[in-house]
Amino acid sequence: MSTLSQQIRLQEIVNIKTIDTRLVEVHTALLASAINRSHNALQESLSLATSMMDLIEPCHQVGINPEIAIHLEAANALWEQGEMASSIGMLQALDNGPALKNQTDGIAIGRSDLLSKIGYQVSVARLEKADRIIEKYLRPALKELRGNKGGDEAGQVFHQFAVFCDQQLQDPDSLEDLERLKKLSKNKREEVEEYAKVVKEATSSTTRARYQRDYDKAKIWLKLDEEELQRHISNREEFLRQCLENYLLALSASDKHDSNALRFSALWLQHSEEQLANDSVSKHLSQVPSRKFAPLMNQLASRLQDTQVDFQQLLFKLVLQICTEHPYHGMYHIYSGANSRIASKDDSALSRKQATSKVATCLGDLQGTVAIWRAINNVNKMYCALAAEKDDQKYKSGRRIALKDSPAATRLNMALSKSHIPSPTMSISLSPTHDYSKLPHMTRLESQFAIASGVSAPKVITALASDGAKYKQLVGPSSSNTHTELR
Repeated sequence: MSTLSQQIRLQEIVNIKTIDTRLVEVHTALLASAINRSHNALQESLSLATSMMDLIEPCHQVGINPEIAIHLEAANALWEQGEMASSIGMLQALDNGPALKNQTDGIAIGRSDLLSKIGYQVSVARLEKADRIIEKYLRPALKELRGNKGGDEAGQVFHQFAVFCDQQLQDPDSLEDLERLKKLSKNKREEVEEYAKVVKEATSSTTRARYQRDYDKAKIWLKLDEEELQRHISNREEFLRQCLENYLLALSASDKHDSNALRFSALWLQHSEEQLANDSVSKHLSQVPSRKFAPLMNQLASRLQDTQVDFQQLLFKLVLQICTEHPYHGMYHIYSGANSRIASKDDSALSRKQATSKVATCLGDLQGTVAIWRAINNVNKMYCALAAEKDDQKYKSGRRIALKDSPAATRLNMALSKSHIPSPTMSISLSPTHDYSKLPHMTRLESQFAIASGVSAPKVITALASDGAKYKQLVGPSSSNTHTELR
């Protein structure tokens, strides 16, 4: 592209314009630098970013204004190199109204993205206080979106805001201040109570008056300490609210920050007993595609309880939605929970089983999921029966057994031919359209299976799929509290 940009004769031969060659040249250089940064090739990225400065003037000559994008990439490269001050200074210089307005389409950088990046870097470098960063950079970045909640730019702004608030919640100095203020308030409260006691027990008016003055002073200091503590708690609650809401907004806006689902879930589960957290989550959780939480199904289902608190109501809806829209990623967890063996005195486990049983009931009643749920439920029962089948004379380590010699394996084979479900051990990509109808399904088992070594002597079976693929499965008693374990 560089050669074409400088050779008019070559442009005429391939029938291309100079503006197009320059535009592709800039795009390619920006992409190459970003790829180098992602692979930690920092020196190569910085060299590319520096060399791109020479493209600005030639681009201007053909009507392209790439300087914002080029300087932004250079700032990113400097930041990765540890040059914090230089990177922040360069980003702040880019916040120029006319320059931002004159950018060329295709390589334009939104002011909201720029402000959120500045706010993040200033926060990491600890150049300004948290409230100042919010008012100066992050809130204006949200305002620049002008109500737009979709797209990569909006997703990046929400992501940066959430990460900033998350960092404030985890800041060691902030946590230390909170504990210090709690201790101060506790000590001062005990002091006030002690003064109140001695005032009541004073035998002379002079002594009582002296203690009363000390009591009044202690009350004033207690009030100041408690106000400071409450202010600190209120700030942390606001950071928590903004963090949860912006993580969800980032997940719903774009697919570029899907890893936020893990951090959001951890934060939500950690603060599940706080009404503020559940109120914040309830605002935006339904807008996030359930496929972004499907990989966390095991962790989410394990927290289900049969109660009417807001957290459990939200969690129940999310788990049911995952199972409904992505059945092969969620239903097996529900089957396991609903059929688990638990101690009768374990109230938490009993409540979890009741909750998963309610999800199972819903899946059996919904028209869109009843067929798949019944098929999975039936096949899982056959797997459990095969896992539990024992014959000390026949099932010995290393032996191969004919399928027809095992009643449980025969019944499983018949169930597979009717179920039309994919192998539980198959790696299935999450579908944005919720369409799993074209997945290859298990048709039958191979005519023989083996007995693996081990105390439980698990059975090694091979399922044949409709596309000809083979899936080797290890079926045996589980080491946990569920009926069977399938690998």
